[in-house]
Amino acid sequence: MSAVKVSGPVVSIAALVAGFLGVYWFLVLPQVAEWGSAQKRADAALAAKAAIKKADSTADVAALRRQVDTLVPLGDRQYDLSVQMTALAAAAGVNLTSLVFTPSIAATGTPTAASAAAPAGSPFPVLKVSLSATGSYDALQGFVTGLTKLDRFVTVNQASIGVGSAQAGQAGTMSVQIDANAYYLPEPAASAPAS
Repeated sequence: MSAVKVSGPVVSIAALVAGFLGVYWFLVLPQVAEWGSAQKRADAALAAKAAIKKADSTADVAALRRQVDTLVPLGDRQYDLSVQMTALAAAAGVNLTSLVFTPSIAATGTPTAASAAAPAGSPFPVLKVSLSATGSYDALQGFVTGLTKLDRFVTVNQASIGVGSAQAGQAGTMSVQIDANAYYLPEPAASAPAS
């Protein structure tokens, strides 16, 4: 058998290729795998961040929806509004002498005569509020200002202030007559049962 004689430069090239493959196999390939793993972790972090942002925006929408539901509730909720107005009057030091509600849409969903006085172009039914109160000028001013800051969307249309009676112990007492609108969403009409 004859031995194949390999020249020096071929051995050098083979050694260089083997060395390059060894370096690539033991040093570069693990680093490339680590880079791929780091990229997957970064992608997962970005996906988690996007999910958190989406959850936050969903929570923001839910919070906004709750706020709108409070400002413009489903149904006229006269009792809730009367409780808020009575509490406001007590906090302002005002004596609420009269509080009358007139819905613009009857329970049947048909417009009443009061709906003719509703603001033109209003997207919501209007609950007309007529109230009378007595107190000092500052207390009445605080009460009227407070009406526009209730947890319910209320607009003051007219406020007439007059001097109260000069009875004993009521010096400086004034009276106010307020006409306002509170807005609400109509309740859905009851559907007839399927036969």
